[in-house]
Amino acid sequence: MGVYGSAAKAGVIAGLAAGAIASAWSYYSVHVTLPIIKEAIMEQMRKAGAPVTPELVERIMSFTVMSATIGALIGAVIIGVLFGLFLVMFVRKLKYTWPIRGLIVGAIVYIVMMSFSSVASAMWGSQYAEMRAKLGWLSLAEYVVGIVEYMTYGLIYAYLIERWVERRQ
Repeated sequence: MGVYGSAAKAGVIAGLAAGAIASAWSYYSVHVTLPIIKEAIMEQMRKAGAPVTPELVERIMSFTVMSATIGALIGAVIIGVLFGLFLVMFVRKLKYTWPIRGLIVGAIVYIVMMSFSSVASAMWGSQYAEMRAKLGWLSLAEYVVGIVEYMTYGLIYAYLIERWVERRQ
């Protein structure tokens, strides 16, 4: 397997680990914010004139929890593969040990993803400004979980690149 094949495979594995963290966080944060989300959905449905039944709202809530959890895992794997392919040559040029390389990769991925998130939020606006105002600690925890997630990704990715690519050459 070539360098890019190994990088993609390392990205998938590291993305799965990061995705597990992201999925657990998504599950928790959606459950914490579920009453606020439920209230907002019911209000929007009433404004639209749609019939609001408890069964329909519960189905929407169940779908929200499942889609957030599964979406976080799938998104992390996709991001892991993309960053794995883009960063492999950069990682190989760093003359540090794999843990330091991993922390550098994790920092790069964190900065890029948080920048993208900030730009997207500025462009389309935050739909959940009210929720963030009610649960301010959730935003801080989100940043901490993001750091843990991307540092985990970086460390696993750098270790696998060290093992699969560097040792074979």
